[in-house]
Amino acid sequence: MSKPSPARYRTTNWSSYTASLCRRGSLLIWLDKDMTWLAPHDGSPGRPAVFSDAAIQFCLTIKVLFKLPLNDGYYYYETIPTEDVTGADPWIAGNITPTSEFNIFVDPHAAEVVFKSGAPIVMMPLDVTHKVLTTRVRIAAIRGIGNRSGVVVAEMLEFFERFDIEKYESDGGPLHDPCVIAYLLRPELFSGRHINVEIETRSELTMGMTVADWWGVSGRPSNTLFMRNVDADGFFELLVERLARLP
Repeated sequence: MSKPSPARYRTTNWSSYTASLCRRGSLLIWLDKDMTWLAPHDGSPGRPAVFSDAAIQFCLTIKVLFKLPLNDGYYYYETIPTEDVTGADPWIAGNITPTSEFNIFVDPHAAEVVFKSGAPIVMMPLDVTHKVLTTRVRIAAIRGIGNRSGVVVAEMLEFFERFDIEKYESDGGPLHDPCVIAYLLRPELFSGRHINVEIETRSELTMGMTVADWWGVSGRPSNTLFMRNVDADGFFELLVERLARLP
């Protein structure tokens, strides 16, 4: 007997889905300005730690307090100074409106505070995350690791990527949050430069837009390390290597 063809589903309610995400609201947490967020350089061999023990403990406390999976906790930490930020890109544009990325759009005024805070910010725009695609070859490599974790991750990516492939007409789904973790582990996989980024908070058409002055035409001082490129193959090599450490 021939194997039946897998069922294919077509999503038709993108507008109502994104509207429901906006209705979830957002939470802004203010920290003591004297808190040490970045880890001090102690001269030890190897790449120095990025965040202090206090910062890591704070993020884990939020995770436990709100009973969040670790990856979901990222969205709560996004408006904290020095945390990596995902935002819309002037080339890809937005994923919730034509010009805005969801996490900035739901609270653009909080994002504006962060970008004007003077704290070091690394921005990972959609133009970068959409270069890290879960193609069939890459998912097969994850499945081929040989452990249970590899199989589970491959199945999850296969499930979710079909929506992204349909929506973006790409060869695979983009990986947004994993780019942040990959940057913390191997920042050399990414490249960009320091530019000025402002958040639009007044326009009805472009509310929440991250206005990235890549060419420096505004004359405003740089406030963000804005990423533009990623070594996608190196990213997936890192992902496979880390997943291989799991059961």
